Amino acid sequence: MNHSDLQAIADQYRRDGFAIVRGFATEAEVATLKARARALATALDVPAHARFATGPDHTARDHYFLESASTIRGFYEPAAFDAQGQLRVPKERAINKIGHALHRDDEACRRWTLQPRVGRLARALGLERPAVVQSQFIFKPPHVGGRVDWHMDSTFLYTDPPTCTGLWLALDEATTDNGCLLAIPGSHRQPVPKRYVRDAADQLHFIALSENEPHWNEDQAVALCAQPGDLVLLHGQLVHASAPNASDRGRLAWVLHLIDLQARWAADNWMAQPPLMALPDA
Repeated sequence: MNHSDLQAIADQYRRDGFAIVRGFATEAEVATLKARARALATALDVPAHARFATGPDHTARDHYFLESASTIRGFYEPAAFDAQGQLRVPKERAINKIGHALHRDDEACRRWTLQPRVGRLARALGLERPAVVQSQFIFKPPHVGGRVDWHMDSTFLYTDPPTCTGLWLALDEATTDNGCLLAIPGSHRQPVPKRYVRDAADQLHFIALSENEPHWNEDQAVALCAQPGDLVLLHGQLVHASAPNASDRGRLAWVLHLIDLQARWAADNWMAQPPLMALPDA
């Protein structure tokens, strides 16, 4: 990417709250990350209770989940289990995600993350001292991959001022059939209305930052379809979601969330001591 490319990407990001960098990762990089995700999904010992979903049923909100803030943990899709609590699909087709310290603790993930072009892109988006705060493989497996509710990432990864930025790399084709990202253009201009915090007793809950609820029109949502290697950039205040995957095809993605070290990291974020990793200068 040359200077004019970066400028055009940054302009769209500021206008819409998202942008897609086509072909950001090579075929070889995509293959390496996919292989690593599959190897981890096979090797990790994931307890049956470790399930992740958005919405009112926070089945994964225990110490196993909290510990994932500083190590590598796997989580299942709730829909992958039958009424008796047994997996109804093979384990590798039941994983919701693996996170959140892959960028620090996994060699292949760390190597990709520390490429100068990743830091260069982050700085073009306005992060003066970009650092990775969490990383995930998100699987969205066939038939059991669940819906992700409308949300802002800055609700969960809060800095003062807000600087959260998502880098969502497609490792599989992401379409409306298998649950691609959905976003509401311009919704990032709203302030962060609430925060997800961790209290002294290690309990997680939301606190309001404003009396005014955020507002958006779901009819204005656009589908952020992506090919393997495309990088979707997400402003931390962008309202976005994804539908369930009812197809026969998985929708694997490699996701980084960045913050600016110039901002103050909120000590009561759910990630009390995140595995921060500064990105190198270009």
